[in-house]
Amino acid sequence: MTLKPDDLPSDLASALAALRAEREARRQAEAVAASAQAKLSDTEALIAHLQLMIEKLKREKYGQRSERTARLIEQMELQLEDPRDRGERG
Repeated sequence: MTLKPDDLPSDLASALAALRAEREARRQAEAVAASAQAKLSDTEALIAHLQLMIEKLKREKYGQRSERTARLIEQMELQLEDPRDRGERG
């Protein structure tokens, strides 16, 4: 409730009441802003946490595949070596 200069009360009691009302309105606005900032911080923290979880899950998913693929390649290479070894022995 912002008062224009022409709307300011002329007596001291009314001016004091208007000043108190302005201060209370400002205090409430600051409380709302602080609450919104806290919610924003919580949301940002949640987003960061979820992003880390996603990256961890991606590493688990793709890391296992990579390791599995590497193991399969090694097994295939060993299978290829076995017939060669048998051929050299026979």
